[in-house]
This record gives sequence, structure tokens and C-alpha cells, in this order.
Amino acid sequence: MIKTKYNMYRAIILLALSFLIGMGCRLGKNRIIQTPMENWSAKISMTPPVDTSRVLDFISLANFEGDTLAYLRHNFYERQGVYLNKKLDVLLHDLEIPVSTYVNGSSPIDTLLSPFLYLEFHNGLQTMQREKAGKPSFDLIIYWAEPLHSPDHKKLGRESLGKWTPSVKSFYKEQVVGVIKMMKKSLK
Repeated sequence: MIKTKYNMYRAIILLALSFLIGMGCRLGKNRIIQTPMENWSAKISMTPPVDTSRVLDFISLANFEGDTLAYLRHNFYERQGVYLNKKLDVLLHDLEIPVSTYVNGSSPIDTLLSPFLYLEFHNGLQTMQREKAGKPSFDLIIYWAEPLHSPDHKKLGRESLGKWTPSVKSFYKEQVVGVIKMMKKSLK
């Protein structure tokens, strides 16, 4: 019973968060690095927030001594030019942190339209433990080059309850990356 209520509340919170991120809002202590939406239309036009003409070397997670923020910022945010207009599978192949859960972004204009995917690396308990230890949790927001327009992403979200499963990965890995953002996650 408690787990069912938890999943229901989590689903409601994730849906609300998805909506607010899609609209470019800022939530309490959650900070989106850069403004996520520059033009909200049937086809989203966005400019990458970093210089994508210079290519930085990939640095392994082990070299960051447990600093996942620095790892994510350097390898995926600052190096996003490597992933632009490539399939998400390329980014997932490089990612050394397992994805725990995800939120499929939805449009307030068209509920079948998904402009982004929110990748979470820590569940709620892990996020609280990291906050107590003074280590913030950061997640990646992947905006698609072309918004995904399909009822299948909603069905998949209901079936997986937001957990990153092999079937979820299989569904999204062929999508083309547009822009990569980061968001600090806080449960306070």
C-alpha cells in the first residue's frame, strides 16, 4: 500500500516537474543550467548553450574522484558537440553512470509531443544521502533534435513506472540528440 502511494505521488511529481521544465521554469532549489526553451513551437529551435566547435577530450569518471557533477558537466554538457545530431545511443555508450530513472518530457501544447528526456542517476533515497554528505545530485536533460511525436512514450512510461529498463533504453536510443542541459536535483 505504501509503495503504491509512493509510486503514485512520484508519478504526479515527475509529471508536474516535466511540465515545468518544458515551460522553462525554475523550481525552488532545482536549477536548470541555461534556459531550456528558446522557441516553443511545433519544431523546437534551440541553440546549444556552449561552444560546440571545440572538441574536448572525454575524461573517465575515475579521474573525477567521485565528483559526478564535474564528470557530467565536462563530458556531456561542455562536450555536447560530440553528441549533437547523433543518436542517444552514442551518449549512452559513453555514460559511465547507470541511469536510475527517467522522465519523458511532454508538451503543454500537444500531449503526444515529447521535446526532451530527463535522465536521473540517483533515486530519492540516494539524493537525500548525497545531500546530507554535501554532494548534490545532477541529472541530464536531453532535448531531441526533432521532438518525438508518439503515443508510445506515454505507454512506456506507465509500464516502466519511470525506471530505466532495457525496453526503455531500446525505445529512446534511436532518438537524435539536439541540446544537452543539466539540472541540480534537491529534495529539500
